[in-house]
Amino acid sequence: MTWIDIIPAKVLKRIRFLAIALLASSLVLLPGSVWYKATLSAMSESTARSNSTLLNMQMIVLRQKMVTALSVSTANFWTRVSATEKELLRRDLPFDLVVMYGSKREFLDGFRTMSETKSNVTLTTEAAHNIVPTASSFFDHVSEQNVSAGIHLIDGHPIMLAMKSLALRGQPSVNGYALVGRWLNADALASSQEQAESRFQIFTLMDEDGMPQDVRESVAIAQRNNGFTYDVDRSGSGFVYTLLDDISDRPALMVKSAWTLPQKANGDFGFGVFYVVSALVGFGVWGTLTRNDVSSRRRVRRFDGLSSLTTEHIATLVQAFPGYAFAVTSELQYIGVSHILAGVAGQEPSYFSGKRFGSLECERDDGTLLKVFTHLRDLNRWPRVGNFNHVVESLGQRHEFSGMAHYLTKQDLILVILSQQQLSQQQSTHADSSKSTFTVSGNLAS
Repeated sequence: MTWIDIIPAKVLKRIRFLAIALLASSLVLLPGSVWYKATLSAMSESTARSNSTLLNMQMIVLRQKMVTALSVSTANFWTRVSATEKELLRRDLPFDLVVMYGSKREFLDGFRTMSETKSNVTLTTEAAHNIVPTASSFFDHVSEQNVSAGIHLIDGHPIMLAMKSLALRGQPSVNGYALVGRWLNADALASSQEQAESRFQIFTLMDEDGMPQDVRESVAIAQRNNGFTYDVDRSGSGFVYTLLDDISDRPALMVKSAWTLPQKANGDFGFGVFYVVSALVGFGVWGTLTRNDVSSRRRVRRFDGLSSLTTEHIATLVQAFPGYAFAVTSELQYIGVSHILAGVAGQEPSYFSGKRFGSLECERDDGTLLKVFTHLRDLNRWPRVGNFNHVVESLGQRHEFSGMAHYLTKQDLILVILSQQQLSQQQSTHADSSKSTFTVSGNLAS
């Protein structure tokens, strides 16, 4: 006997229904979750790319503003302190850095605003050279394009520069170079409605020790991923990391900007929908199976069938039955035998009336049929039906039958319906003709 045989049939059926419901729920949840995650990943990639593109466009706008401001200010760069002194750059220009170079890239004049103290400082030739080496590619860009703009780092701080070739004051035929710049900070990247300090953080690649761990890890990824990368948590919030090049087209800055994935603004709502749908499917399947099972059992139990007949009616029905059948009471007394089964024993159906099963010479009772009552009278068994085998030897022939024993509760009797299995001549010496065997159906309890 296995552990399955110990568990009641009703419990096994409920377990089976639950397993089917869980399977149906999984068939909805798993594909849906895979599709949702794939969609969410695609949306995250697209939204992060859009944010990075907008930031790069904002940098283009800032560069263009610097070029425009430089063009507007070129007419007012110079001022003469006195008639005997040379012209100098105005110190009230709206820039944080202004440097003027001659046609041979020699330093003429300049000043800068200190990023920490916000105070103006006049530049020396050495200081100007440290800020923008004259052998750098800046001047090459200007020579080719007449104007150049982009990001540069001064003392580890980013500044937006614009450089232009222009005629020097007093020497219109001699061209020089004007360089202006404004410090780049989070306010410059944000609109007036945005919280710049909380949304944007700017890190220079030269200061690797000052970078948080997540920013350091994002640099290499962004270089492989068209200049940006991103991360997002389960709530849909995260950061976009955008790599910005300097004026010489070399990676210089990493901008960390906060973002929220619109599709996940309400947390795991998408996953919740799939969980709810899968749960409803599973519950619906379980409820349907249970309801159908209960309805089927009620229909069977509401149908009285033979139990609605009297004992006399059953005797008449058995005698008129066109096959092999007989019915006995709990005392194993015949109340009816079909004509064809009585003919096998060489008798008429009336001959069996009132006689005890097994008392005839052609059959002997070894208690088998009594066991049928013991099993089928159990109120916990449903349906109350069992397999039954029967042997009759008469007129020199052995007749073997198999069939079903049906317990009729109202009349407290058993109706046995048989079908012939084998007919053998003179084989009574090779088999025990006095034994009738039965087995109870394995699905008696439900």
